Amino acid sequence: MLGFLGRKDRIICPRCLSEVRVDTRNPKDTKCNCDYVIPQLYVREYGVALPVYIQMFGWSQSGKSTWLDVLRLHLYGITKIWSDSYVEAVAQIDIDHKQILRTERVKGLMPGATPKKTRDQNEVYLNLLKSGQRWSSRLIVIMDHAGESFERLDVPVKEIPFLLGTPTTIMLICLPDMEMTGKTFFEVVQIYVRALENYGVNFKKAGRRLVIVFSKADMIINLPINLREYLETDELAPILMPKSDSENTHFSFTGMALVDYLERMGRFSEAIREWVSTSVEDGQAGLLKLKEKNIDTRFVIMSSIGQTAGAGELRPGRVLDPFFWALEFQSREK
Repeated sequence: MLGFLGRKDRIICPRCLSEVRVDTRNPKDTKCNCDYVIPQLYVREYGVALPVYIQMFGWSQSGKSTWLDVLRLHLYGITKIWSDSYVEAVAQIDIDHKQILRTERVKGLMPGATPKKTRDQNEVYLNLLKSGQRWSSRLIVIMDHAGESFERLDVPVKEIPFLLGTPTTIMLICLPDMEMTGKTFFEVVQIYVRALENYGVNFKKAGRRLVIVFSKADMIINLPINLREYLETDELAPILMPKSDSENTHFSFTGMALVDYLERMGRFSEAIREWVSTSVEDGQAGLLKLKEKNIDTRFVIMSSIGQTAGAGELRPGRVLDPFFWALEFQSREK
């Protein structure tokens, strides 16, 4: 699996996933052969905090960038639910981005309202989770590509090296937008599978883990009542992202509270799977393809901002669930 290496003088580059020689006695910014400059904090924490590698996958307008913004807003407030934890931006681009996100929240703006520095193909999202909770400390490494990269079955390999080398993928699907363009659930699953097979991934030998997230779920017309209630009763979002400073509260989300949350998350993953099989166009075909390839899959319904909320109002739901599934998947690899 991707993670720690046996040799103390080498780490995994968070951009291309190759081994890089480093000086552990004097951690510093280190340039990889792929030209990515690995931040000093990543070098220093590597070997202490286990890396969590996540590839984002999804068509344009599926909400990947918005989810990443709102996820980080949740994580930057993690101390409110885990008193012994905090999240720190690792790379300079993430530090700058954090300041913009916080400024937007103070001004009551939606994520993405302020132009941010464009990421190119050599940059990843890097954050450090320092925690004593269920998953311990983690280096969070997320790669996102433009949705256009995944529009065809013949995805160029140069655009997806992180996808090929990363066992966990979070796939965002926006059903309302797909219905308008004639795309289906099966097609996005097919492109994901074909992209990996075209470049030699053997699903029987290489275990793959997939978190399928139905974004903008509050806009899905045929979403069952039990799933809609689950989406709208996210107990963490109001704490991590209060509407005003006067609403700042703390909540002990440890021990059995965390266990119960994850168990409920698992039950609703199966409920979403059942809904996909019966009510989503080409849903059963997509599920059969995933089963055929032995891809370990979990399901999430989510709304990053609450599209049906009032103008300018941010009402996220289940934003942390995909992240929790990624942590659960990789914790089983140890």
